[in-house]
Amino acid sequence: MTRVRTRWRAGLALAGVTCAFLTHVAWREARAIDEAASGRERARLDGAIDALHDLGERELIRDEPGELALPVEHLARGAVLELALLDADGVAVAAAPTPAFMNRRQAGYAEVALARATMAEARHVRPGGPHGEPTLYVARPIHSHGLLVGFARAGIPVARIEATRSALLRLLAGISGLALVSAFGLAALARHRLSAPLRQMAAVAERMADGGEPSTPFTTRADELGVLARALAGMAGRLRERLEGIDAERTQLLAVLGGMVEGVIAVDRDDRVLHINKVAAQLLGVTASTSLGKPVWEVTRIPAIIEALGTASFDAPAREVQIATPERAYRLWIYSAPLRNASRKNMGAVVVLHDVTELRRLENLRREFVANVSHELKTPVAAISGMTDTMLDDEAMPAERARRFLQKIREQADRLAKLINDLLALSRLESADLEQLLPFARLDLRDPISASVEHARPVAQVKGLAFSIALPDEPVWVHGDDESLRQLADNLLSNAINYTPAGGSISLTLTRDGDHALLVVRDTGIGIDPVHHHRIFERFYRTDKARSRAQGGTGLGLAIVKHVALSHGGHVALESAVDQGSSFRVLLPLEGASAAPR
Repeated sequence: MTRVRTRWRAGLALAGVTCAFLTHVAWREARAIDEAASGRERARLDGAIDALHDLGERELIRDEPGELALPVEHLARGAVLELALLDADGVAVAAAPTPAFMNRRQAGYAEVALARATMAEARHVRPGGPHGEPTLYVARPIHSHGLLVGFARAGIPVARIEATRSALLRLLAGISGLALVSAFGLAALARHRLSAPLRQMAAVAERMADGGEPSTPFTTRADELGVLARALAGMAGRLRERLEGIDAERTQLLAVLGGMVEGVIAVDRDDRVLHINKVAAQLLGVTASTSLGKPVWEVTRIPAIIEALGTASFDAPAREVQIATPERAYRLWIYSAPLRNASRKNMGAVVVLHDVTELRRLENLRREFVANVSHELKTPVAAISGMTDTMLDDEAMPAERARRFLQKIREQADRLAKLINDLLALSRLESADLEQLLPFARLDLRDPISASVEHARPVAQVKGLAFSIALPDEPVWVHGDDESLRQLADNLLSNAINYTPAGGSISLTLTRDGDHALLVVRDTGIGIDPVHHHRIFERFYRTDKARSRAQGGTGLGLAIVKHVALSHGGHVALESAVDQGSSFRVLLPLEGASAAPR
């Protein structure tokens, strides 16, 4: 459907009102013209019949009717009518302007017969007059001294009345047309005067909708439209300021929600997602952009989250839930709250998801660490305490036996010192300001490795292990701490010696791998089941605790290796299988290179 503009509506409305008014006026004037036209001709007819009646009343009582022809003809010529005087029998005594009707008996004419019957004036329209056209006739009885002496009869063509009426109506139509044209002109002018500021206001509204600046003021009129335009301009400015404030607040809110480490999901009263940040989308395994507007039960099938959103209006307490997916299992701390507007009306709900999986894992590690440290310290302390008490209680203990006890006490003290040293070293390596604590400098990686090899070689020979070393001829420059790197090599070699049975072999190779140095320690020992690979570098983690203690380990060696590698910008990896030996690979960046790739 074609849209009619407002300015055309206003112009058409004004023109319509004008047309309706002119139509009403024209209708009233047409009626008045009709009455005036009919009245004027009828008045002429009545005047002629009155004069004719007076003439007949004076003259018909005489016996000289021929003397009446001239005055009747004079009356007819002045009135431009058909006139006739009839005697009491209805015979024409005088007639004009048609003398041919003289002496014709007219008593049978309807108007004459009706006048005779009623003795009053009678009117009748005959369809065929003297000229074959409809004519209005009037007959009036004439009395003299109470006696009927004749009839006065006059006729006028109906066309004369219609002609007069038509002339007046044409004049009225001309005046009405001129008035209508003037009205449309005034309507067009009014439309233009009205539509110009309206178009400007519409343009301002469109610019405001598109975020543009309104032109203020956009009219200088002093009428109501000018007041409205200036009010709109003021409102536009205030609205722009508010929209800018809302946009700024929305941007800040989205930035805050996007930067949160917690997941946030907000829904409306129909449980449709209003907002979901990146963290929540990752936790639920969905895409944030495609989740908006969907019911929350379509976005996630996790009952705990749906239940939390459903009970948010009741201020349900926060709780921790365990969630398992085909990819992984994790724990979430869920906090829900209702969304209310300024009038405290419930508009939806929001739920905050905090992934506490790592926190719980670290808490478990801390508990395990405390338990392991306590156990590891308890064993040598208990041994030292027991043997000391035995020696104190047995003053007559033989010297050889006392020497064996003291040897055991020394071994347990050495084990206790090694454990403490390893804990201190691990604590130092985990420090955030490691480079400030350790004397990092430019060094040849072959030096700490060679020192470690010289220390481990005799132990391997005593155990009957083949020991092969391959170092490059050129220096391998790295930026690091000599003591820490030696401790890394010591732990790898000690671990390989302890867990390789007699007759096995151990190899150590140092090569360049691009911008990095690659240290590989292989053995043909008992190996490590792949199920333990992801935890083998944790503190005090042992695949076989009884065998590990029998080998004299503290359970901290590989944890120290991992942290030394990380502190130097590298990393360590393991390749091993049960009864197939192990291969530890340490990748460290050369001096001036970036961190080792994973």
